[in-house]
Formats: sequence, structure tokens, C-alpha cells
Amino acid sequence: MFYAYLLASRRNGTLYAGSTDDLRARVEQHKRKHFSGFTAKYGVDRLVWFETHPARDQAFIRERRIRQWRRLWKIQLIEARNPNWLDLYADLDRLMMEDEIRGLAEYAITTPPFPLIPPQIPLIRRKPGPRQELGERCGTKFRGAMRRPRPRNSFLPGSGLAPG
Repeated sequence: MFYAYLLASRRNGTLYAGSTDDLRARVEQHKRKHFSGFTAKYGVDRLVWFETHPARDQAFIRERRIRQWRRLWKIQLIEARNPNWLDLYADLDRLMMEDEIRGLAEYAITTPPFPLIPPQIPLIRRKPGPRQELGERCGTKFRGAMRRPRPRNSFLPGSGLAPG
């Protein structure tokens, strides 16, 4: 089995997304700061969410998609299964078994890569400007400043329309 996972430094702290084939060993490497990188620098070592996948490519794609998400969506994903942001590393064997039994791998594959519009975020519409409102009231579309077109060559010498 392969895994996509999220680590955190603390509740609502720094987040890190990754994927691996041996989740227990990988989290242990993060905890021991085996690699001097992002997780070691920011103290990100608490396993707060993971997901099981039958193939390496699927876990890797899921990790990349989660990395592109907004922070709010990642927090919602964590709090759906782990509302107290507990470190899941201690119960990892039991949780991995439950994950496989429930068949969450199939669910993860069929879900969209990211929520299109999260239900908690209301849509904000821009208010129209005063000229747009005027155009809507008059039944016309606003096409810029309304002015009378100037006749061509009206100010050329000899046209008879030169200012005075």
C-alpha cells in the first residue's frame, strides 16, 4: 500500500504534504529530523492525516493536488477525521488497518482532486460601478464614456470648421 499524508507542527501550525510506501518509517524520519529540510527547519513532525492508495502514482498525484490546495481546505480535510489534531503516529497500525477495511482507498480515487467551491466559503460578488448601474437602468450595456463622435478631419485647415 501507498500513502499520502499531512504533517503539522501544532494545531493550525505549519503544514507539510508528502507521499510514501512506508508511512511508519517516513514519519519516524521526520520525527528524528533525519533530513535537513523543510520539516526539520520548521519542526513539522506530527502526523495529523493520511490516506491509503493501492498504487504509488495515485498517492503521488493526491499529494501534489493537496499541495496546490488552499490552506483552509487542508485544515478542513484534517479536521474531518482528526478534529483535535492528535498525533496519529502512536495508533498508526490500528488506523492503517481500519483505513484498508473501510475501503477509503477507492473513495480517495473517485473524489475530485480538490473541492471546487468549499461550502464554508461564501461567494462574494463584485458590486457594479455607477456607470454600469446607469446602463442597466437604461436597458443598455455600458461601453465606456458616452460622447458624440467627432467628425473626421474637422479641424484641418481649409475645412471651414477650424476654431476661430
